[in-house]
Amino acid sequence: MGQITFLCTPEISREVTGKGIGGDDVIVWDKNDLQGIKEASERFSKLKALGYAAFNVVGGKKSGEFLKDFDPNVEEIMMIPATRGG
Repeated sequence: MGQITFLCTPEISREVTGKGIGGDDVIVWDKNDLQGIKEASERFSKLKALGYAAFNVVGGKKSGEFLKDFDPNVEEIMMIPATRGG
């Protein structure tokens, strides 16, 4: 199993996952389910298009490895929205 964890507003959650919850949201896929991988990849791409940065998480800690593309073999991906200066 793999998962993408991301912080979001209810609007972004609704757009990406259809759930409409705010705060932490999660997208889960099974590495043996091609349809699940495709859906997770599409949601990853949506978040990237919304300005999110993706990082590999190893042992519960952000590894610092920036992920440009979705990798279904990664155990956990943390996606963080871009910060904007004011």
